[in-house]
Amino acid sequence: MNTYYLKCDMGVVQIDWMDELIYGIGLPKKMKAKKSIPISAALKDTVKNLEKLFDGKDTAFDFDLLHFEKTGTFTHNVYKTVFKIPAGKTLSYKEVAKKSGNEKASRAVGSAMAKNPFPLIVPCHRVLAAGGKAGGFDGGIPMKRDLLKLENTDVAF
Repeated sequence: MNTYYLKCDMGVVQIDWMDELIYGIGLPKKMKAKKSIPISAALKDTVKNLEKLFDGKDTAFDFDLLHFEKTGTFTHNVYKTVFKIPAGKTLSYKEVAKKSGNEKASRAVGSAMAKNPFPLIVPCHRVLAAGGKAGGFDGGIPMKRDLLKLENTDVAF
């Protein structure tokens, strides 16, 4: 496994990759970036898109570069659904559950989001609780709000 560290205004993002697949992208953390090894050509586009995201610009990530443990599961369907939520838009846990194939599985959506290995690319910050409330977020509600603001999403929580 290889690791690349991307510095941004919010901190340092750790990207774990091997061959041409990304195995994880963490949320920005306040830490000192470690030395990175050069990344492959295919992953350079992902890094460029992450830089655009932190500059508040629209991005176009490649879902096929992401390595998921189990495909074809409800969790994987949730990730595909959330991946398609455009910047500036949000969905509720219930809406994501319905679009993922089980409208009664709102809690399962929350569970899937809590395990999301790619929270910046599979943008779980765009998933809100009923009534537009923040819900949970691994990076904390202030980071969720900051990411939504970067995308010009009008939320009040």
